[in-house]
Amino acid sequence: MATLTDSTADALDALVAACREAMPAPPSSGVDDGVGVEVLLGPDQDRTAVPRAVTLPAAFNAELDPLTVARVETGAGPQYADTITVVCSLLARASTQRPERDFASWRRQASAMLGDLGVALRSQQLAAVVARARLLSERWYDAYDNTGVLPVAVVIDAQVELTVLS
Repeated sequence: MATLTDSTADALDALVAACREAMPAPPSSGVDDGVGVEVLLGPDQDRTAVPRAVTLPAAFNAELDPLTVARVETGAGPQYADTITVVCSLLARASTQRPERDFASWRRQASAMLGDLGVALRSQQLAAVVARARLLSERWYDAYDNTGVLPVAVVIDAQVELTVLS
């Protein structure tokens, strides 16, 4: 994983906060309402009990680097533009209250989370910290159990690019 400067760490924190603001919060009762989304920071988070989650930086596909930072010098003087690429892993699956295995429902939930991520990228909260935020790409995966027969989840790896000027 890339090394973060103060400004790039602030950008990542702002992205997490914007996602939490844009996505419907899970109910405090712990009962699955079918829409609430947990926003988790870091790839080591345990998502086993969470029916819907956005984890960042994290990638379902091991070939993707969950976080990269590229710095270029711009203009006259020591001005820099840091481009941060963050993979946000969006997960939708069954819960103990809603145990049905339904790819169509999970795809709708994942699509709604992707839309909420777009709202987060356009938020004033994020705009106060980054010069530009955009969705670079999305990769959809249908996940199956170890037998390869039973569906267990729909996952989207969404690559987000943030540009910070310093």
